[in-house]
Amino acid sequence: MGVGRSVASVAILAGIVAVVVVGGAIALAVMQDDSAPEAMATPTPAEVTHGTDVELTLDAELSGGRLAIGGVATVPDGALISYELEGPEDCPEDCHVEGRTPVRDGEYSVSIDVSGWGDGSYEVYAAFITNMADATQPDAVLELYGESGESMTGDTVVRDGVTIVEEAMTLTRDDDDVVADDD
Repeated sequence: MGVGRSVASVAILAGIVAVVVVGGAIALAVMQDDSAPEAMATPTPAEVTHGTDVELTLDAELSGGRLAIGGVATVPDGALISYELEGPEDCPEDCHVEGRTPVRDGEYSVSIDVSGWGDGSYEVYAAFITNMADATQPDAVLELYGESGESMTGDTVVRDGVTIVEEAMTLTRDDDDVVADDD
């Protein structure tokens, strides 16, 4: 009876080993299968709210010697939008302004005094850029989109290895009549 029990024990042990080996081989094959879906990462609150798809609009309006620049940006509050304004060629003073303005409640805005700039074409530019030379985006923004915007999606452009979303337009001021020409 001792031999029978030993044979039965060996058979059960062999069966267990076979199940473990076959199961391990199947698990390894599934892990190496490129068609198997990758594990889903748990999104951060910023990703849930904003995702990585960035949209940016640009509106500009001249009124009473001031130029208002603003729009909508689908980035977290506190993210910085870069803006630039170039005044008419025959402007009597330095007619170039650039800076950064924060997003609040999904919108950005800035008002610039252009009372002495005169008539002509005003080039207006706005962009969302994560890697800026003279300013730093908040850590949460860099974490969401990457140091160079590499995780940013949407209508993006890559310049010098940096991903950006940008908009531009031209305003023509002539005897206090203003015409907006979207670029």
